[in-house]
Amino acid sequence: MSPFSTNGALVLANAPEDVDKDKFYKQILAYSGIVAAVGPAIAWLAWWFRAGCSPPLQPEPHTAIRGFPL
Repeated sequence: MSPFSTNGALVLANAPEDVDKDKFYKQILAYSGIVAAVGPAIAWLAWWFRAGCSPPLQPEPHTAIRGFPL
């Protein structure tokens, strides 16, 4: 959750009074940075393993680059 989103701003605004707002803001910002960096990598790995760990498709050896037969 980013502190710049609506939910993040509401959580930050409704934090208890004894919580240091600057420290809490930096913690939420660090968490959202980690999610933004790690989330796509996890999604890519899940897709890669679901696809059977196969390499990208290569063109057929008997076809030309644009699909016209040789």
